[in-house]
Amino acid sequence: MAPPRKTSQGSIRAPVRSAPGTAQAKKDAKTPVPSKPSGVANTEEVEKPIGKVVDIKTAADLKDPPTKPAGEKKAPFHIQEAGTGEQYLNLMVYAEYGVGKTFLMGTSVSVPQMEDVLLIDAESGDLTLTSTDSYDFDKIDRIKVTDYSQISRVYEYLAVHCKLRDSKDPDDIERLRKHESKLKGREIKKPRRYRTVIIDSLTEVETYCMYGLLGINDMTAIDEETASPEWNEYKKQNNSVQRLIRKFRNLPMNVLMVCACDYVQDDQKRMLYVPKMTGQLRNSCQGFMDMVGYMVLVKGSDDEMHRRMWVQPVGRFKAKCRFSNYTKTHFDDPTLAKILKAVGLTSGKSAKAAT
Repeated sequence: MAPPRKTSQGSIRAPVRSAPGTAQAKKDAKTPVPSKPSGVANTEEVEKPIGKVVDIKTAADLKDPPTKPAGEKKAPFHIQEAGTGEQYLNLMVYAEYGVGKTFLMGTSVSVPQMEDVLLIDAESGDLTLTSTDSYDFDKIDRIKVTDYSQISRVYEYLAVHCKLRDSKDPDDIERLRKHESKLKGREIKKPRRYRTVIIDSLTEVETYCMYGLLGINDMTAIDEETASPEWNEYKKQNNSVQRLIRKFRNLPMNVLMVCACDYVQDDQKRMLYVPKMTGQLRNSCQGFMDMVGYMVLVKGSDDEMHRRMWVQPVGRFKAKCRFSNYTKTHFDDPTLAKILKAVGLTSGKSAKAAT
């Protein structure tokens, strides 16, 4: 077989084989075919001119990567020892309108370990959190949302915020300051460091999710005929809302969710109070939380009306409490300071505020 030949441009061309059956063909069969040069796929690729490739990177990407010993791989998971790391509360409270769900969540502003507090307002409940002598609700930052995509953007912001929040790097703190200044529309000297987020309410968030699936938005006229949800939309809504709850729950911060109340019949034909969500969401949403409270108004011995939050399913309502050190069935006149102290999540200077 003839050796490979080079063209005038220097590219490699495959040798020409003789016709089958001839003496030359038998000789060629015994001769090994030289392999192609490394990186050469075919003749056309070699003869094409190669341009310069430039990777555009951010300033963070241009930093020198941390050096690792040769062959060392990143661990697939991390083992956290008992008693280490900061613990957060995942709480859902549902009740009839006007019982005081939003007010309860707002009391987090008085607990130092829960500062700073961010409220995702889907219900326009600004009047509920008006500052009093006991609670300075004006310290709570608020984001008014009117569609499901906005809530998704808020989550993305908080995911980055939590990574930078506890950093001691001045560059990270400056990034926090600039981002907050942009979102607030004014220059901020000291950035907030959110450790608590309130979603008020999950019922409205679910409605916004369905509106998005049906193509309903602010530009849709009130008298415009819109599509009715069918099985496919309900299935997508269920998946989307579950993902939202799971993602917020996994944030390294206190996650407080408010929900309206519904009265439904269960599989045993019992009528129960449950979170006002569609279909199986009313049950599955509770599984993501550490505590689910059902709040009602009760008449006390002083003939005054008091708030009571049940955290164990001892009546015709759904409730739960994963904290084994709290053995009672309810909280009377609950606040976030009382709840954190009762379940053992309060320490240091925060314990003083909870007393």
